[in-house]
Amino acid sequence: KIFISFLLVSLLPIAALIAYNDWVNRRLVYSMKIAELKNQAGKLARIIDLNLSIRKGMIQGVCSKHLIRAADKETSAFLVKSRMKRLLNHFASSESIFILDTHGDIVVANTHDIQTKNYSACGFFKEAMNGNTYVSEPAMDQGKGYIYYSTPVRNYKKEIIGVMVMRRHAEELWKLVEEEKDYLGKGSLCILTDRYGVRIAHATDRSLVFKSWIKLDPGVKKNLEMEHHYGEDIKEIGFTEIPEVSKALAQNAGGIFVHPLVISTEAYWGYCMPLKEKDWKLLYTVPASAFLAQVKHLTQNAVFSTGVVFIIVIVLAWLLSASLVRPVKRLTSAANKIANGNLDFHIIHRPQQDEVGVLTQSFEVMRHKLKASYKELKDANIEALLMLARACEVRDDD
Repeated sequence: KIFISFLLVSLLPIAALIAYNDWVNRRLVYSMKIAELKNQAGKLARIIDLNLSIRKGMIQGVCSKHLIRAADKETSAFLVKSRMKRLLNHFASSESIFILDTHGDIVVANTHDIQTKNYSACGFFKEAMNGNTYVSEPAMDQGKGYIYYSTPVRNYKKEIIGVMVMRRHAEELWKLVEEEKDYLGKGSLCILTDRYGVRIAHATDRSLVFKSWIKLDPGVKKNLEMEHHYGEDIKEIGFTEIPEVSKALAQNAGGIFVHPLVISTEAYWGYCMPLKEKDWKLLYTVPASAFLAQVKHLTQNAVFSTGVVFIIVIVLAWLLSASLVRPVKRLTSAANKIANGNLDFHIIHRPQQDEVGVLTQSFEVMRHKLKASYKELKDANIEALLMLARACEVRDDD
């Protein structure tokens, strides 16, 4: 009973303290992992925003500084076209740039790999004709991915007389996203989606690009497919519906969510980060095995330390209870021997100032007094016998 009492008194507070420390550490590590996920998503979002901003600034600068002068009303159309062509030749061939007229036909281009077709149905042309500098979603044309930057070309009267388009390889964006694979742990990945919820970049599986997270509205889906919003190669937009991701995409601000993936049945911790330069959203996800690895490690350490502490407490409690019970056992043994008449049994003990020591000393005093009383009684009995013997001798003549 003493041993059990010691265990309860000592183990319960220790177990509560260890559990509390484990909970605090888990919350701390969880908060750190959330912050790490947000920071990495924000870092990549800023890089993408910066790239988009630089490209938009580049094409806007060219139009505002050079093309307005080239499109002076007193200059002949042939001379304007010649000036535009000389201007575009200053750009590297990797930056395919072409100028469209107000009908969507190509006027000049700096490379020969631009398709000679009418671009009036393209979104980047329509946006530029409305006066906006626009960035298109990645589009697949003739087996290659491109991103189109467009801005209106104005004359000296600020009238829109055409559209300047810069075509960049989407590979730049895709590789930027793919470099995030396993960055925050094995299985972590990054996915970029447009305003419709369609993936436009994926860190691990390009076959999922141009597939939607959600089931698109039939009318929206039909329009996107008819206008070749994602390029002439994309005839149909598939989807993989994941409710948790759909809910996260529906929010304007970023937020944490937990979801499964098509490529894995494991739960993923994700963060949705909206971009500033474009109505795209960046989804950064980490599998639970990597996200909670440190938390599990802390829990394992807490379990191990708890086991060690419990063993130490049990040993100490046993030794302490045994040290307390030992003098009591000696007193019990001494009481039995005294009860059997052995008043010479000496209780060996070390001087103690506690209750057990006082009880032992009192027991010794009692034993000495009993021994003295027994000796006095024995001596009295012998004396009485001697007196009776003397009386018998006096009366007996023989």
